[in-house]
Amino acid sequence: LSCYGFCLPQNIEPDGSSNDFVDLTLPDDLGTVQLQVGPKAYTYPSFVKAVDLLRQPPKRAQKVPGVKRRRENELDADLDAMDDVAVIDLGDLGEEGGEEEELENDPVLEGEGTSEPRSECEALEVLKTSLVGAIARYSQRGPELVQQAKDNAIPDQQRYSAMLLCSELRTLEFFLYVTRLLQTRLEGGSSNGKEKQNKKKARPSIATPQCSIPLTADDTTLLDRQAQELVTAYVMIRHGKR
Repeated sequence: LSCYGFCLPQNIEPDGSSNDFVDLTLPDDLGTVQLQVGPKAYTYPSFVKAVDLLRQPPKRAQKVPGVKRRRENELDADLDAMDDVAVIDLGDLGEEGGEEEELENDPVLEGEGTSEPRSECEALEVLKTSLVGAIARYSQRGPELVQQAKDNAIPDQQRYSAMLLCSELRTLEFFLYVTRLLQTRLEGGSSNGKEKQNKKKARPSIATPQCSIPLTADDTTLLDRQAQELVTAYVMIRHGKR
């Protein structure tokens, strides 16, 4: 909106990627992550960056130079390897395990004092809280905002602003959905047998009454597929499980 003076109501490319970005500020001065909705090649790097940053010790985080980072071509190879993998039911994926990987050029943080690094599950919970907080900071949400984005009778500036807010909320809701999907997957994979059946949670849905903006059926289907692809890629790359 600030660059071109207008917004598009559905700023989505044929491959399902959005041209809009949202900066998510992480707690404890851990930095900012730029979020974009789309296929896993667009969403995986930023999601992994957020999780990795949040796994760092939360107290007195500071930059540490000279630490080896993953090369971008290695990340691309991981994502290319996922292209032939079918999206599967996340509730039936295997249990977690394997080694963590890092992204190139991300800030490396090290905590001082007695603070310990967060576990992956703890980092996901903090990420979920951060996303919920970011959504709550929008004073305009819900069907009224969507209606403003479609109302040609209101001033252009107001309508375009509503379009941009809808896009930003859509992006935040997508990554919140992904985080919840992954939490459900990891929690479901931590038990075996009858205990696993008892503790297995129903997979969350992006289209809930709590969603900050109403989503069309087509958009819900698209976002659900992209979220499943991202979580499947994360589990396979990070935990070596399908």
